Amino acid sequence: MESVEVEERFRALMKEYGNLVRWIIAQMCPPSLGISREDLEQEVQLKLWRALHSEREIANPKSYVGRIAQTAAIDARRRVKTRSEEPLLDAAMDAEHPGRELRDERMISPERHAQQEQAKGMIKTELREFPKESRIAVGLHLQGYGARQIADVTGWTEPKARNLVYRGMRNLREKLSEKGIDCETD
Repeated sequence: MESVEVEERFRALMKEYGNLVRWIIAQMCPPSLGISREDLEQEVQLKLWRALHSEREIANPKSYVGRIAQTAAIDARRRVKTRSEEPLLDAAMDAEHPGRELRDERMISPERHAQQEQAKGMIKTELREFPKESRIAVGLHLQGYGARQIADVTGWTEPKARNLVYRGMRNLREKLSEKGIDCETD
């Protein structure tokens, strides 16, 4: 397909299904999550643009565009969940200071850096005891990867990756909790 054709097809699809995309995003990403709906809509548009450029045949455009929007919204929610699990590291690092204020990373003191390294060490130690697949899934998750990305990297199905992350994070929290480190993130 030529660029002009792709552009025309893209504009037509967004004109016809743009409201559907916005509706799906609004339903799946309430403002309380702090997800930029405009950014998410752009992400959907970019994925659609790429699909059209790859000359992929889109048999049912409404379903296809809706699925792209749903997938993007799910990925965005997972990124928010992943960021919310970053306090897991903070909890491990600051177990002795439960009322502390979060500071800008650029202002980390040497003591705080040492605490972070110690907490990372504790988490790595616990992860070594996990079965290989769980260790990989949790390790990638803690680095910010979503289930889909983990599935892509490992060759697993997305449900398997999601399941391994869920169970692995639960087990990690339990292990750290046994050591007296509160890891509640929700």
